[in-house]
Amino acid sequence: MYKWYEMSYYLFSKLKVKLNVQSTKYTDKFKDRFKYLVCYGLNTCNEHYSIVINEVKKIQNTGSLFLSNKYSYSKDYFYIHDYRDAILCIKTDILSDKIEIQMETDFNIYEYIEIIEDIIFCKLIQMNILPVHSSSIHFQNKGYVLAAWGG
Repeated sequence: MYKWYEMSYYLFSKLKVKLNVQSTKYTDKFKDRFKYLVCYGLNTCNEHYSIVINEVKKIQNTGSLFLSNKYSYSKDYFYIHDYRDAILCIKTDILSDKIEIQMETDFNIYEYIEIIEDIIFCKLIQMNILPVHSSSIHFQNKGYVLAAWGG
């Protein structure tokens, strides 16, 4: 019998990301990658926008059209295959207010983080939040902030 972990994270108090997984490796990697975006404290999140990630043993990918070895799609689903052919399935398009993702237990954790990060960035931009990182310097009594796109 496997133990299931259900974790919810609120990014910028605007976007809820819920993980339903069997392994803490996915929750730990998520927390580590997005620790600076997570809002702690009271849940004031407007759950109009949400991403739900469910870990499953196996995803049936029959009748889909392959775009390449890595990507395939069907009428309602988009599939991403990792190098071991484990599958991550996006059940709605990423511009929907609520996104449901299924991923097989053996899906590569680093590809998982890259995909989730891209989806989170798209959702944040959709909510008029521009994800940037920056550096700052102090020179001759003036402060400068140098912003860059992405992570």
